[in-house]
Amino acid sequence: MVISKFIFTRLYFFVFLGFCLNCYGTELKGFDARLNIGVYRPSLSNYVDLKDIEVSFNYWLQELTGDLPLDSIETRFYNKYQDLNAAFVRRDIDMFIAPPLAIVIHFNKELIAEGFYSQSEQNEGDALLLLAHGENVDNISDMVGKTLMLPEHDKLAEIFLEMAALETYNKGYQQVFSKIETAPKMNRILLSLFFGRSDVALVYKSSYDVMVEMNSQIKSRIKILKSYPVLSKNMTFMHKEYPHRKWLIDRIKGLADHPRGQQILNIYQTAKIGISTVDTLDPFEQLYQQYLSLKNLTLQIPHHE
Repeated sequence: MVISKFIFTRLYFFVFLGFCLNCYGTELKGFDARLNIGVYRPSLSNYVDLKDIEVSFNYWLQELTGDLPLDSIETRFYNKYQDLNAAFVRRDIDMFIAPPLAIVIHFNKELIAEGFYSQSEQNEGDALLLLAHGENVDNISDMVGKTLMLPEHDKLAEIFLEMAALETYNKGYQQVFSKIETAPKMNRILLSLFFGRSDVALVYKSSYDVMVEMNSQIKSRIKILKSYPVLSKNMTFMHKEYPHRKWLIDRIKGLADHPRGQQILNIYQTAKIGISTVDTLDPFEQLYQQYLSLKNLTLQIPHHE
């Protein structure tokens, strides 16, 4: 089965977790343990088909956790943030993976403990890019009446664009563009922009870089209007009451110290695993508060047609 490189990067923590538990499983023998993982499915389906996600997760979990000293290991997929959060509150799941801004908006940070995310070889994060077809749009002030394409189920993209529209036009982005479409795949969004079927689009830098490697003409035809740094498109956090969270974090920290662990890191083009705390979410909390303030201020400004 051929699986996109994107699904591998989104599966890294399952692979690493399975590796770590397999290497150090003897330390958990005798413990009544489980590991239930909740995944916000749409944030992964922007890269691969849902069927591939389910097949891939099941395959790796069976291969890597078959002999673990845990009573059960289960992955559960959720289509709504509210359902994922409710499962986390009820302790139906012990950890989850979701976009950081969504975590700020929908989750109770009092229940969140440590987590982790994938880091590149350059130790850089990702970024959300506001792009334009250079022949049609020269800067943000030229977006009126143009066509827009957004990634599906991406709240950060919507808020980032909304702030740009409010700051520039004192109105929401839906009032700026003549036509708005969404797409589940980043490559589809970029190709639509490249061939002039849309004028403005939002994608992540990681996807943009991959497409540029495949076609260098993208750089000359597509202009970056604005960007927002993102440590990682998706982040994993554990419940503060999960009994083995510190044990797992210690093993993940030392993953690169083991030959097999380093081999896995190389396969998944990941230099190391970054450890996240609740404070890691602070930039997204600040962004969301700035958005709310800007939106409230704009509503108070009288508009004249």
